[in-house]
Amino acid sequence: MGKADKAKITRSRNGCLTCKRRRRKCDETKPHCLNCINSNRICEGYAIKFVFDVDSKRKQSCKGGLSSTAKMENVGIPLHKSVSEPVKSIPESLSPLLNSFPIEPANGDENGLDFKDDEQFEHAFLSGLDYILGNCDNELLNNLEFDVTPTPPKDETFFYSDNLENDKSTMRQLEKKEENFILKHFFEKVIFLLDAHPQNPWPQLMMKFGSMDLAKSCFLSLSSMHLYVNNGGDEFYKNGLLHINNTMEYLIKYVKTSGGNQSAKIPNENEDGLDIKKIISKIKSESNKKKKSTDFVVILLLLYVHLLFAILESGRSALARMFLKLAASIASEPMFNEKLQQIEQSQTFLCVISWFDTVSALVSPDCRIPYCDPKWFGESKENISTDKMNGCPVGMFRVLYDLSLYRKEIMLMFDEQQVFLQDIKLMHKKLMDLRDRLLHYRDHVLLELPHSSPFTFIDRLKCAQLWSLAGNLLTIQLEMHYFKNLRFWIEQNRSIILKSDSPDSIPLNQIYTDRATKMVTEFLFVYKTISPSSPIITQMIWPIFYVAVNSCTKENRLQSWAALETLYETVKMGTIKSLMDIVETVWTKGCSIESVLAGPGWLENGIDMLPC
Repeated sequence: MGKADKAKITRSRNGCLTCKRRRRKCDETKPHCLNCINSNRICEGYAIKFVFDVDSKRKQSCKGGLSSTAKMENVGIPLHKSVSEPVKSIPESLSPLLNSFPIEPANGDENGLDFKDDEQFEHAFLSGLDYILGNCDNELLNNLEFDVTPTPPKDETFFYSDNLENDKSTMRQLEKKEENFILKHFFEKVIFLLDAHPQNPWPQLMMKFGSMDLAKSCFLSLSSMHLYVNNGGDEFYKNGLLHINNTMEYLIKYVKTSGGNQSAKIPNENEDGLDIKKIISKIKSESNKKKKSTDFVVILLLLYVHLLFAILESGRSALARMFLKLAASIASEPMFNEKLQQIEQSQTFLCVISWFDTVSALVSPDCRIPYCDPKWFGESKENISTDKMNGCPVGMFRVLYDLSLYRKEIMLMFDEQQVFLQDIKLMHKKLMDLRDRLLHYRDHVLLELPHSSPFTFIDRLKCAQLWSLAGNLLTIQLEMHYFKNLRFWIEQNRSIILKSDSPDSIPLNQIYTDRATKMVTEFLFVYKTISPSSPIITQMIWPIFYVAVNSCTKENRLQSWAALETLYETVKMGTIKSLMDIVETVWTKGCSIESVLAGPGWLENGIDMLPC
């Protein structure tokens, strides 16, 4: 074949599968192209196929990794008891004060697996749209049907057998078939559960700015973990940890401790090893070495993927706080922020990260403040906003952000040895102003969202009402804890409140009032009028959790528990199971959320909760 003949062969990117395989120009006639018909060939159509190049060395290292000993500190995600166990139903004899439920924090399992990967990701970054177009289908993410109940076909459930180990050919076929099944599960099921946005763009960004190998590890890790939570099976859990560890190697290049080797563990946020400025400087230095480098985009995406992995697995994370802080620092750096402004789709995952950051700050026992910039919530009139991501209007979400700032401010105030009564009055007024803003939720709901919306105005109005009620419940808890003696202090004409007379800086007990009960009842009534499979319900994690915790009557507890059970069965995410354990603990012991999340198995051991 001469050069002239070679020039005639053109890669087809949108044509039928037969022309793609033959590397011929396709006329793209539907349902069967004319080129195939005229040449008496069978046209394979335009069905979606998942095409990834698998590195044989990586596959061998994966096999080897499944038989060694765990060093989970390199991964940063603790092993927990199986989250696929059946969800316990509350007995019919439930009373306002539940009988004791013995709940033990999920402890790490020391006898695990070693998921080290000898191959490094020094060259994991490849930029350019041409590379993507040459390696995956253009419309891969746009033509998939939405199914919010992710249950794989029974005939495609995979089991591992020792009898197959000696048959390398059979094992390779099984691994490839399993991998394709897991990837298909990600694009058809998992991606739609991650936020309410109809076309989540981050997988496309990962394939565009990162290598296909790195992108594949991200997809496989998330999909495997969801399959594990959904169906059980230790192999899915092992597979998920294996692939998330692969992505960790790329991050370690930037976040490793000084003087350490490539396998050094990522430091805790409270350790001296985490120097955000130094990390940012290193990323900038790496970017300056490469023309048009977008390493920072890959890092942001990987931080996002690790947060998603933690949410799918259990919602517990020893790295979430550090990753949220690092992501916010990178996105706020002027050099990187300017480039992000040129990538429209990047605003989507920044919006989602800021959402995760805010709700996790709302439940942090040390009352940490969010690291994100509230501008990343977007505007309701824009295409990218919290309205689109989780159904909560931007104006309402900004109030929740301000509430998280308020929690920190009032905690610090009552940590002082003495507090002026005038300052306490001002803080009380500030809390009442926040409550008033929450009550005006209707002002933030647009009649029509820009660029259309799959949700009706009524559903969006109900959604805003539910977020508002949850926020109001938080203001009631804060008021009853910090200001229950305010009237008494005023009557005594006191000007200074000593530490001995002031409330604890952090609530120890959950406070139930008639006002809170009315709000819980209203919330549960409105909540059940929206379809449980609606994305605005499946994303409403923190509100239903906080309402359940504040439920004190038998009827409200039964209803809120049923709502949590339904939510778990709908999305099958580990974070829901962990939240249900917390609800049981609060109901049984009468303690506050903060006291649970500050104790053993949680912040005491460096672990945060991600109620999202």
